[in-house]
Amino acid sequence: MASTEDVIREIERAFADAPRPSEDELLHPDARDDNDLKSLYGVAHRRDLSDEAVEYEYAALFFLGPAGFRHFLPAYIVRPASSRQRCGGGRLDGLRVDAGAR
Repeated sequence: MASTEDVIREIERAFADAPRPSEDELLHPDARDDNDLKSLYGVAHRRDLSDEAVEYEYAALFFLGPAGFRHFLPAYIVRPASSRQRCGGGRLDGLRVDAGAR
């Protein structure tokens, strides 16, 4: 069985070529507002996204455009997988469980 560190390395490898899109490309074209993306603006790379931002912007994945989704998805998978504490008052725990079940 792969360790958590092995899984994290594999996720990073899989998304290594996903460039950080411009600010204008973050919001999905069908989304009406960017309220759930506020903490992602100005973040140069997904690895720079703080634990607090991942927790606070737990719904961001639903509002990101394709390029933003590809770039930021690893942060939302890796953060809960690598955290030894409960994330987001339970909001990200489902992601941790799903990622670990596959």
